[in-house]
Amino acid sequence: MYIYDEALDMINPLEGYSSEAEQPELLMSLDELCGRQLPMRAEKRRLKSDQSEAMENLVHILISDRLLELSRYVWLDPASKMIRADRSTLEQNGYQLEIF
Repeated sequence: MYIYDEALDMINPLEGYSSEAEQPELLMSLDELCGRQLPMRAEKRRLKSDQSEAMENLVHILISDRLLELSRYVWLDPASKMIRADRSTLEQNGYQLEIF
């Protein structure tokens, strides 16, 4: 239905076919070819990656929160190889200390 015109460096419909306005768009435009639209697979991978990253950030925040709470009561001293716990503050805040 189309023919390439070397002189004009264009693709035109063959004679006898309806005009371009009446025909559906069969060829991709330069914008469509060079556009930044990702294929569906890449979008799904990116979405999964974003969800995975969000979950990882959430876990990181939750672990950081727990460690911050623990650091209020417990100190590790690697030099003397001692673990110190503030039993009175733990009990005041509703915790129980169990050593086993």
